[in-house]
Amino acid sequence: MGSGVKKIGLLEFFLLFVKIGIFTIGGGYVMIPLLQKEFVEKRKLMDVEEFLNIMALAQCGPGGVAINASTVVGYNIKGYLGALLATVGTVLPSFFAILLLAFYLLEHGSTEHIEQFLSGARPAVVGLLFASAYSLGREAIKDAKGTFIALASLLVLVLFNAHPILVIIAGGILGVLLYFPREGKETKTFKKRD
Repeated sequence: MGSGVKKIGLLEFFLLFVKIGIFTIGGGYVMIPLLQKEFVEKRKLMDVEEFLNIMALAQCGPGGVAINASTVVGYNIKGYLGALLATVGTVLPSFFAILLLAFYLLEHGSTEHIEQFLSGARPAVVGLLFASAYSLGREAIKDAKGTFIALASLLVLVLFNAHPILVIIAGGILGVLLYFPREGKETKTFKKRD
């Protein structure tokens, strides 16, 4: 579990995921900077390396990145109950938003105001993702090999529209090849849950 397992109560924990779920406009990837801000920077319930590992894992699982990321972050901090609270907290805002939208459309039959709102929100989401990529990139890319893997991944994603899971797996394989431990060099291991 994360180092801050006792630093946050269950209700506050659940409500944080509800808040994050409310502001996840534009898809699951928008959740990444919000999770980072709340759990790494603000509350320090996990470090950046732990967070990056969780995000890589969330990309590989079946289903949406938002749910996977929430579930794994929840589990990392509060165990099975945390995974459940995080997942439900993330899903509830979208569920209620869809209900409200359905009632609005039945009542008014127009989405003009919604389209106008999203026309402004989408560019803001792009800025949020760039800021998150910059922040996480400073921690994840530590040398020329990391820079190479990041740039190669970006090019493959942009030029060939490769599936993100394949890019993550290829990056992992490149990491094994490029960072294979040399004689006498210590290797890192994942932290064990208590």
